[in-house]
Amino acid sequence: MKKLRILALLLVLVCLLAACSNKAEKKSRTDADKSVSDAEENTQPSEGIVGSWSGQADVTQTMADSLGGDTQLNGSLVFALQLDLNEDGTAKMTLDKDATEAASAEFMQSLTDMMLEQIYQVAEQSGDTTREAIDAEFESQYGMTTREYVESNFNFDTLLSGMGELNVDGVYRYTDGKLYIEDTEAEIKDDTYMAVTLDGDTLTLDKYYENGVESDGTADSIGMLLPMTFTRN
Repeated sequence: MKKLRILALLLVLVCLLAACSNKAEKKSRTDADKSVSDAEENTQPSEGIVGSWSGQADVTQTMADSLGGDTQLNGSLVFALQLDLNEDGTAKMTLDKDATEAASAEFMQSLTDMMLEQIYQVAEQSGDTTREAIDAEFESQYGMTTREYVESNFNFDTLLSGMGELNVDGVYRYTDGKLYIEDTEAEIKDDTYMAVTLDGDTLTLDKYYENGVESDGTADSIGMLLPMTFTRN
């Protein structure tokens, strides 16, 4: 179960990247802690960044590191993302579930194999039993093989359902290479943003800053997904 929670946490980070805020630390906007200046709030988003963008976040190595340094998994865990930055200042990021599932199929199969092996090893270490006996017990208790049990309780759909809604709607501002995305304009702060590079039809999310501090890229931060490159659709 611990490893299931770790995997769900990584998916939550995708949602956090889109929202670009720590919901546990929301504060009302005051004169002392003001959002992007009124002049910036009243300007329309740069025409160059307006559009529909597609990108991918590869968290394969981060997942392997979270599961243990000696973990060997095949394939890649890649999230296919759609980022829409509209002329009216609204923003939306969504996960392309079908594309993500297709790109990550080999990885998910490898992860399932690893979890199945762990079930066998834990059972064998806890008593005098064999894998055949473990399979027989699962057939008796659940009416399915051990592998079928793992696959039915841990698959791409259950993984996504465990972390809530992935589609995020909000607002954005773009100025001087800084992209601010929040749920509402009132939540936009001048020290919480993504540093981005816009080069024609390529948008690269380079670094993430929260309360003026650059993300260190550890497993509990948004920066672990960056840099990430999007291309205009």
